[in-house]
Amino acid sequence: MTIGEDLHVGMAALEAPRPYFIERLTFNGTKKSIAIPRLFMGAIEPESVRVMSCSIQGAGASIAGGRVKIDAPKGSAGIVTLVGIRRGLQDWHYRDFTDAQRVNNNHFYSLAHA
Repeated sequence: MTIGEDLHVGMAALEAPRPYFIERLTFNGTKKSIAIPRLFMGAIEPESVRVMSCSIQGAGASIAGGRVKIDAPKGSAGIVTLVGIRRGLQDWHYRDFTDAQRVNNNHFYSLAHA
């Protein structure tokens, strides 16, 4: 999916060796299959999406055909957390930065905590 130039969405990446985005999907006793949001899929490398966790002890989740399939006890409700590598940065892994990039990065993050 291409995100249009007129759409501006703020996202935060998980601090890790790779730039990951996460998505949390809520399910209940009647939802056992949830479509992965198009905006999330448009922001990540599609083949990198993985189930990171499921909030119900003993439950599980898997990805098939753009959907999350949930295997949880009948009537249970919870959250499935997905993770995916930021689109265009699949080969990124512990990159070196210059001092100027470090200063700019520190300034950028200081804006989020103002």
